[in-house]
Amino acid sequence: MKDENPKYLNTQETPVFKKGNFLYGLHISKQHVSQKNAMILVEGYMDFISMYKAGAANVCAQLGTACTPEQAKLIKKACEKVVIMYDSDEAGRNATMRSIPILLKEGLIVSIFSNREVKDPDELVNKMNYSLDYSFIEKGRTDFLEFAEKFFNEKEEDKMLAKKHFVNFVIDSVKNIEDDVIRDLYAKGVMEKLKISDKFLRGGKKEKIEERPDLNINPSIYHEIIAIMLSENGLCKRLCSDIEESDFLDLPMKGVFISLCNSIEGKGDNIDLLIKNDTIKNFKDYIIGRMTYYSENKPDDKKISEILEIIRERRIKKRIADIDIKIKNASDEEEKDRLMQMRVLMVKKIKGGN
Repeated sequence: MKDENPKYLNTQETPVFKKGNFLYGLHISKQHVSQKNAMILVEGYMDFISMYKAGAANVCAQLGTACTPEQAKLIKKACEKVVIMYDSDEAGRNATMRSIPILLKEGLIVSIFSNREVKDPDELVNKMNYSLDYSFIEKGRTDFLEFAEKFFNEKEEDKMLAKKHFVNFVIDSVKNIEDDVIRDLYAKGVMEKLKISDKFLRGGKKEKIEERPDLNINPSIYHEIIAIMLSENGLCKRLCSDIEESDFLDLPMKGVFISLCNSIEGKGDNIDLLIKNDTIKNFKDYIIGRMTYYSENKPDDKKISEILEIIRERRIKKRIADIDIKIKNASDEEEKDRLMQMRVLMVKKIKGGN
């Protein structure tokens, strides 16, 4: 290195400028990142400049040896997929392994592009005669599971030890994903690949996984709805009108909900008999207690609106979960893009409340 100039001349950090708090080039590439719903994440500004000029415009540089939590949050705001494209040497591979759990935690779909025939993205662009677009990167990427497995197999001579480190890395990375849907999708893929029990992937999320089969839903909301419906006939009609049968993911409570809605029209069971029904025997005392409370303290419009908003949000989350399954099974890239756009719209509905 004596006769070589340094690869990068980094600006010194100041109280105003901290490299780990922003992404180099995002102001230029943001529109391209949004269109692709994906970002190529490189290390240095020369990599960014080369990639952008070559045609892979949905690119940003982190200006550091690994992605920071703050940068991961910025990426998540801009898109849902990230392709790590660091230097191909050992330092670059180590940096990739440090970045994977940070990016996963934010609920990003993480993949890696690694070509050991070139040392970095800048050299790859030169090799490609400055003609390189995202489709080339997309075709050459691997998911983080494949990359991590290869990393530990090369690092450890003992295959059993390599497997142990790989499994621990994957478990620690997946169980800390904050997006419930993405975490569950990754968890299912990991269980299939590694042949391990889901108990290893619960970690700090154990209660959430046990409370809901596919989504983060608190069953008590259903019991609250049933109690309100039983306490006042007018509210029963309103809730039957505004809530769909499919909104009830708790099957026993769904049956009670349907029976109550039918009873309003004179079609179904007597409300008194529902309380004696075995379907809700485990929650009978709770429901009766809440019925008594609501009989004396009629829920106002604000309370009903809050309940309906919770149900609306859960309904959208269920649709997002259905879309994610379709994305996972889709083989056509155009179909995947269409589904990803639908997912973005669904997420915006939750955030925007529309």
